[in-house]
Amino acid sequence: KEEEEEHYGISDFLEFFEDIPESKLFISFSGENAVKLLTIHKSKGLDFRVVILPFLEMDIATMGSRAKKVKSSYIVYDSDVISGAGNDSKIGLLRLDKKYVKFSKHLKNIYHREYLRAFVDELNTLYVSFTRAKDELYLFVPNAQSKKNNIAKMFIPDEFMERGEKHNCAVFEKENTERIIPIPVPNYKRWIPFLREEFINEEHIKNRKQIEAGNFMHAILSQIHNLNDDNFKQTLDLAFGFAKNKNPYFTKINEVSKLISGLLSSYEVKPFFYIDESKDTVYREKELVNAFGHTKRIDRIIVRHDRVQVLDFKSAGTVKEEFKAQVKEYMRLISEIYPGKKVEGYILLLESQKVEKINE
Repeated sequence: KEEEEEHYGISDFLEFFEDIPESKLFISFSGENAVKLLTIHKSKGLDFRVVILPFLEMDIATMGSRAKKVKSSYIVYDSDVISGAGNDSKIGLLRLDKKYVKFSKHLKNIYHREYLRAFVDELNTLYVSFTRAKDELYLFVPNAQSKKNNIAKMFIPDEFMERGEKHNCAVFEKENTERIIPIPVPNYKRWIPFLREEFINEEHIKNRKQIEAGNFMHAILSQIHNLNDDNFKQTLDLAFGFAKNKNPYFTKINEVSKLISGLLSSYEVKPFFYIDESKDTVYREKELVNAFGHTKRIDRIIVRHDRVQVLDFKSAGTVKEEFKAQVKEYMRLISEIYPGKKVEGYILLLESQKVEKINE
């Protein structure tokens, strides 16, 4: 529910879901009176009245992960350190295995260094686990671990069964004084506008080719900052290159090229792309957030000394009411940012190459 504004489509949501942080998948009940089960790493920074470690083991994993129990692993190392060669140092992969240390003094030093590093990591992990308890700590130390001795037994001898004095810990029950507030069911009186956003519009299917051309032209215009002092052809070439990368399957490039050239030469369109930057400022694809937290992206904003112009690109041939409503919302947002300036709204119709002014 929290992410639906940014990830509203099913494919976009699934892509987000693949990389979602684990913390977002669970509801936290940290304030409840309950037994909490968590790993040592997850317990960092926390403390509890009583902590139980059911399996106190030390696994010095210098040769692979603890889970797979592999006998060797690859580490990134300076090849100069391994060979003892000259100054031509190179980074490479080294297969680290205990049986190799007898063949090379360099490998032996590297192995011992990695073993010591892993041993210190295990000690740090034990320290974290031991220091989570405020009143009582219970340790269960298995004699063996994966067909070998458990090194943790060296820290906790068999005869060492108890340390410290027992004392009664006072338990304070939290009184439930919070008033339960009933939350009403959301009441959406007009469901149709919400449902329309979830499905492809029939008009989009019929006019697919036209929409593809509009998207291609939109991508080109989004890259044009100012044509006043720029090389016209060079600027268009860069903009076309961007549009091709963004729409690799679009084929009617020659037709769009003629339309764009005519569009930018039009008397109506020129004032929005030929700017005196000593006086005016241009923003492209500018994102703004409204009072409800919804993100709105405006195609082009021109801040002049006496007014602000909002320009929205549309691939349709005529101006529709929803287009006007959208531009008017942009104008209201801009007026809040520039309260002392007059705000003007315009729609650039890419197909008919016309600019229509929108009155608030």
